[in-house]
Amino acid sequence: WIHAASIGEAVIAETLVNYLKKNTNLSHFLITTNTYYTKDLLQKKFRNDVHIAALPFDLKCSVKRFINGSTFKILIIVETEIWPNLIWEANKRGIPVVIVNGRISDKTHSSYRRFSFFIKHVLSSVNLVIAQSDEHLERYASIGMNRQKMICTGNLKYYREISGGHETIVKDNAITFGSIKEKELETIIRVILMLKKEFSGFRIFIAPRELYLVDVIEKELSSSF
Repeated sequence: WIHAASIGEAVIAETLVNYLKKNTNLSHFLITTNTYYTKDLLQKKFRNDVHIAALPFDLKCSVKRFINGSTFKILIIVETEIWPNLIWEANKRGIPVVIVNGRISDKTHSSYRRFSFFIKHVLSSVNLVIAQSDEHLERYASIGMNRQKMICTGNLKYYREISGGHETIVKDNAITFGSIKEKELETIIRVILMLKKEFSGFRIFIAPRELYLVDVIEKELSSSF
C-alpha cells in the first residue's frame, strides 16, 4: 500500500511500484491519494494493474473500516503525509510503516515543532524514514523521530527509468519553464496564459523546483487547459 497525496508524490509512487514489481515477489499494489485529478491520472497510467483509491478521512472509524480484512504487507507514505490514525491503525495490525523521500518544509517544520510531543508519539509507530536529504533527516530528528530508524538516500524523484536511447526527436513545438520557484509562479502563470493565446499549437512544460508546487500550478491552470 503506497500513499501518494498528489501529483508530485504520485510520480514517486509509480517509480516505486515499477521497482518493486521487478525486484520483489510483490504483485498486488494499492495506491491511495487525496485528489481526484491524481486518482484519474494514476488509473489511466496503470489501468487495471494497480488498484487506485481515495484515502479515507483520518478518523479512527474510517481508517479501521478501510484496513479491516486487508492483507497489506507494508504501508509506504510518500514525502510529508503524517496521518496519526492511519499510522496508528497500521501499526496495531503489524503493518510496517515507512516514509519514503521524506521531507519537511520550513512552514511544516515550525508547526510540527510546536506540537512535537504529539508528533513524536505518532512517529514512534513509524518503522523507517527514508529522507531525501541530510537536512530533512535532521528535521525529522528534531520532532522526535528515532535516529536509528532513519536513513538518507537522496531525492527519489531522480530515480526514474528512461526508455529509449539518448537521442531525443522533437516532434512538437514546445516551450519549457524550468526550475521555477514559488515566488516566480505568479509571473510565469501570467506569461503562460499569454503564450497559450498567441501560440495555441505549442506544448508548454513546467518543471517547478519543488514538487509540492505541482498542486499549486495545477489549480491555477486547470481551468485554462
